[in-house]
Amino acid sequence: MIKGKKLEPKIIKIDPLGSRLDKAGFKGGASRNYAKFLSKQAKSKIDKTISKKDNKSGFGSLKRKQFKGARGAPLSVKKKLVKIEKLKQQNQKNLENPSVIDRQMTGTPFRKEYPQALENKMKNTRIKLNKLEKDVKAKYRKTDTYKNLDFKSKGGLIRKPKLAKRGF
Repeated sequence: MIKGKKLEPKIIKIDPLGSRLDKAGFKGGASRNYAKFLSKQAKSKIDKTISKKDNKSGFGSLKRKQFKGARGAPLSVKKKLVKIEKLKQQNQKNLENPSVIDRQMTGTPFRKEYPQALENKMKNTRIKLNKLEKDVKAKYRKTDTYKNLDFKSKGGLIRKPKLAKRGF
């Protein structure tokens, strides 16, 4: 890549509408960078949760926190799950009022049309975050650390005879 030179004017646009929009000063839609925008919004909440110290009762820190479907997970898995959880919360908050988020992302103070594309992007982000959370939990459940946990049943016969007679 050539250092210090702008290559944008030299790139030929195949789409005629795209080249006309570029000449008019439009550089892309609001939904293009939604993932970056979402991560910037949730960054402070993620950092606050991850860096929380133990209090006297022993609750509050990430070491003590248990996640549904990922009980006994190591700290690395818990950090991933916290990030996903906070991103989901922020995305849900953004979904309640997409026109305000659209104005924040584009920098346009008065935009009258309803940002349907951005709302669709938010809904797709919610679906992707849910899938990512399930994948992280499923990957953890396949590890030896999860399989060797104390609460997991090891199999075998029931020791109490009354239960065994009833077929439990």
